[in-house]
Amino acid sequence: MGAPQLVSSDGLVMTNHHCVRECVSDLADAQHDYIANGFYAAAVRRRECPAMEANQLVKITDVTKQVEAPPLVNRTAHSTKRSGRRRRRSKAPVVRGDVRCEVVTLYQGGVYDLYKYKRYQDVRVVFAPEETAAFFGGDPDNFTFPRYDLDAAFVRIYDGGAPLHTDTFLKFAAKGVKQGDLAFTSGNPGSTSATIRWRSSYFSAMRHSHSF
Repeated sequence: MGAPQLVSSDGLVMTNHHCVRECVSDLADAQHDYIANGFYAAAVRRRECPAMEANQLVKITDVTKQVEAPPLVNRTAHSTKRSGRRRRRSKAPVVRGDVRCEVVTLYQGGVYDLYKYKRYQDVRVVFAPEETAAFFGGDPDNFTFPRYDLDAAFVRIYDGGAPLHTDTFLKFAAKGVKQGDLAFTSGNPGSTSATIRWRSSYFSAMRHSHSF
């Protein structure tokens, strides 16, 4: 989980700290606690993450008509049911070699898109901060207030033993944003009631609890 993004032309990926936690823990040993003290690749020889895989979205195709197509009417009832089950199963991810495809449901079933990904299985951690900085405030702050922590980590994708070269990546803005600039937030943040007045929240709960 998380919202990883390529941020350089040589395969550098920025993601959340928890996404690399397992790898950083596996790289640790009796003398090095990378979870507690952080990880920096320049000071470490081994940095491969065998359990990690990077999937780069390369194509989106609208397959709503194919997913919603009714079964053929000239089939028996048994084969019709089997066809429906096969179509529902077709929405599960399919992996073949270095390609991964998945049907994604949007707008509560109003649209179905086929996402095609390029798979990269050579991923190496570059940087991860110490856990006290990365998880400051924990989930209570995460879902209630703005979190003032360093919930970030960097990994690098390798292709054929060398850093991945790509022309598609997000560039850092050294000067930041200005008033009126268009800004997007990637990911799927959790909901919060922090901005709702207590009295409005209370009466909303009471109304729903007594509805018929």
